[in-house]
Parts: sequence; structure tokens; C-alpha cells
Amino acid sequence: MSVLNYIIEAIVSLGSLIVLFFSVNRLKYSIRSILLVILLRVSVAALFATLSQLFSSQFFSYFDTPLYGLLLAIVFLRPLSKTLLIFCGLFPFILENLFYRMVLYFIFPLFGQTPGIIEDTPTFVFVNLLSTLSVLFFLGWLRYDFVKLRTDNLVAEDKRILYMTNWVMLAYYLLMQTLTYLEYDIGLPTMAYRQFILVTYLVIFMGIIKQLDIHLREKIKKQTDLQQDN
Repeated sequence: MSVLNYIIEAIVSLGSLIVLFFSVNRLKYSIRSILLVILLRVSVAALFATLSQLFSSQFFSYFDTPLYGLLLAIVFLRPLSKTLLIFCGLFPFILENLFYRMVLYFIFPLFGQTPGIIEDTPTFVFVNLLSTLSVLFFLGWLRYDFVKLRTDNLVAEDKRILYMTNWVMLAYYLLMQTLTYLEYDIGLPTMAYRQFILVTYLVIFMGIIKQLDIHLREKIKKQTDLQQDN
């Protein structure tokens, strides 16, 4: 891959992460925040590069995005609870990963493209931008907005749904990235399993998001009715 292609891929990859995290979490952009984001990204990349050298394995590099998301949440969304920090840190990137893999596994094959690693290819830029735009369109189209969770005191039902969502997201990353590592670094075919996990998690995750959205809308409605009564 040429230097120019590498630079373009790096800019698009980092830019999509910034847009996803700041847009989904309704945060304002600033020069300071952008510099912090870049510093964190470089630090995470250096950490995983060091781990790969120490253990002579690329396994850890498959988990850089969730760690990066959690660090972004800790830096920009403190002093929220740990449950909310995990949710806000993982949620944008889980959605992007689902759309990203959906394009790779089910849409590309319709055009004769074999599913596989597309990093270091021009296709990566296209799929990255498409999956990022898909997340923003999906959330905007269905009017999903979970910022309310950050401004209200969490009740037991809030915590239950968030706790379940966090475990689902963590399990998805662990399963999907481990299977990806096994195929591309060890040589074990896992595509069928990854496709099954993707479809299963699409159903489960979308259901959880819908449940959380309904719960928040009902909660807001009750608060509004109570204020009107008073």
C-alpha cells in the first residue's frame, strides 16, 4: 500500500471514530478535544503494538477499538457511573461494527466480492464511510437518543437494561474478534460462525435498543405528566 493510501485510510478511520463518538454522545467539537482524541488513539495504537511484539501475536490488536471507546468515555464523560461510561464508550462502535460486517458478509458477495480483510485496500475507505453514515442515519431515522440517560438519575430499570446491554456488547466483541483472529492469523475457517453471530446479535442488539428507547420515552412522558399535574 502506498504512503498516500495509508494516510487516507488513517484519516478516514480516525475521522469516523471521532464523528461516531461525538455525534452519538452529543458532544461538541473543539481543537482541544480533537487533540485529545488523536493523543488517545496514538497511545492505544502504541500499547497494542507493544503487546503484539511482547507476545509475538496479533490477538490483542483485534481489541483496540473497544478499549479506545472506553478511554474516550472516561476522558470526555466523567463523572458518569461505570455502567454509563461502558455504554457510551462501546455503543457507537458496536453499531458501526455491525453495519460494517453486514456490508462485508452479505452485501459485497452480491457483487462478487469475497468477504475478507479489506484493510490496506481502497475498499476499506468506502465501507468505513458507508458504515459510519449508516449508523448516523439509523439513529436519526428512528429518533434514538440516549443522552437523557446522562442527565437523569438512573433507576433500577435503567440499570438493568444498561447492564444487560453492556454485557451483550462485550460478549459480541469478544466472540467476533476472537473468531476473526482465529481465521486470519491461525488459519481456522470461522466465516460461517461469524455470519451466524452477526445475524443473531443484530436481532438481539436491535431488540435491546428498542426496549431501552421505549423505556426512556415512557419515563420522559411520566415526568412530563407529573410536571403538568404540579
